[in-house]
Amino acid sequence: SDTAQKLAILAQMAVGLHVDWQTIPRKGGDELVLQDIQMADALGYRIKLLATAGISESEPVLSVSPTLVCKDEPLASVSGAFNAVQIVGDAVGPVFYQGYGAGEMPTASAVVSDVIATACGRAALTFDRMKLWAAGDAKVSAPSVEHASVRWFVRLPCQITREALAEAIVVDIGTVCECDAGVGAISEACTRREIEMRLGNLGESMTLLPVL
Repeated sequence: SDTAQKLAILAQMAVGLHVDWQTIPRKGGDELVLQDIQMADALGYRIKLLATAGISESEPVLSVSPTLVCKDEPLASVSGAFNAVQIVGDAVGPVFYQGYGAGEMPTASAVVSDVIATACGRAALTFDRMKLWAAGDAKVSAPSVEHASVRWFVRLPCQITREALAEAIVVDIGTVCECDAGVGAISEACTRREIEMRLGNLGESMTLLPVL
């Protein structure tokens, strides 16, 4: 819930989106197995627990979920006590910020900064200007990423062939990986429901995670 609350705050500060954080879909990594990590690695990705917000002209999509990140991306290398924020702007493209998110001095620095901002009146100006947590503020529910059209990581046991998986999720067979972890691939952008319908009963034994 802590991550979902931070995501709701960032969404409000960035684009003025007033989201009820309790409606943000949240999924931890407790359902992941070693084979998921091995398959993601074989495909050139790492699995990270991410809070993501996709803001478009239609409806926003916010979620907290294990997500595949390409190994070449800076976000894939974030570990330990470090936290990171990646923003994609219309003009500047991707912008990446990284720093300690835990520890004695980083926490103390953040607390002192907030105290100074409050004492100087800057915090009140910011809250009023951006209408942060205004009284009577109407909040919207966050649509689930499972209803959004995104790329998906699909892993199945070896009971399906590479050819069958490629045909089911409409990708080139050369992009499908087969190893001890099973058969896996990265789909083109589609909804979770579309993947499940294409795989039928096989979908009951698959791992399905969004890809950044």
